[in-house]
Amino acid sequence: MALDDKDAQRAPGAGEKTLHVWSEPTGVSTDEAQPTATQPVAVPSLSEIVGSIKKDDFSDVFKTPCARQGALTGIAVGAGAGGLRFVLRADAVKSANMAVGVFVLGSLVSYEYCQYLRRVERKNVQRTIEIVNGRSRELAKKAAEEKEAQSRPEMEKAAAQKPWYKIW
Repeated sequence: MALDDKDAQRAPGAGEKTLHVWSEPTGVSTDEAQPTATQPVAVPSLSEIVGSIKKDDFSDVFKTPCARQGALTGIAVGAGAGGLRFVLRADAVKSANMAVGVFVLGSLVSYEYCQYLRRVERKNVQRTIEIVNGRSRELAKKAAEEKEAQSRPEMEKAAAQKPWYKIW
């Protein structure tokens, strides 16, 4: 692979060490001014937002954690609320609107609660791993101390048998 002009300028010399070589980002010109605190970031247009959505995003939505549970909970709560409103008030349009609204709200609440539980579980697993690692360190330290305590009398016995003088 040959170096182009930009890479040749960034290539290290004979005595220098290369840590990372990053390529230029695609689609971004180095001539453009980078947004700063004084320059607002351009808000993407609606067509750019819609263009960034892929067909696979909709087919893979239930592969994301908690999405299936959130959707099923929203469907159940929305159908229950819409059906109850229809039975009590007998207005189909308003009860359907309420069912959709409760579906969206119920799905959102269920999804966020599931994500909260996942975060708590992940934190508990990390804490458990730290405790287990700490216990294994303590056990290894105790085993080393016991081994040293057992070998100490043998070392003292061997040291006592050595003569106090030394011949060159």
